[in-house]
Amino acid sequence: MEILIWLAMASVSAYIAGEKGRSIGGWFLLGLLLPLLSIILLIVLPPLKYSEATGRMEPEGVSAAGKYRKCPFCAEMVLKEAIKCKHCQSDITAEPKES
Repeated sequence: MEILIWLAMASVSAYIAGEKGRSIGGWFLLGLLLPLLSIILLIVLPPLKYSEATGRMEPEGVSAAGKYRKCPFCAEMVLKEAIKCKHCQSDITAEPKES
């Protein structure tokens, strides 16, 4: 009977992780090892969403969209303050900082 409760808590952990944009399999395994802790962590952690600016998953409340711009030569994302593209090594003009 305890094994069924353990599997149920791991499944709940995986479900919550999926709803928040996190790894279902990874959180299921963590739910098997530490069932109650994994559920508490998932409740506390913010949801993730895909950021077009950086090309990766980021917490929902944190946006890096204002920090980046596209390189005019290779179209990769670079910091606004950059004067040289880290991808194609082209010289780009830095945008003035906003005060």
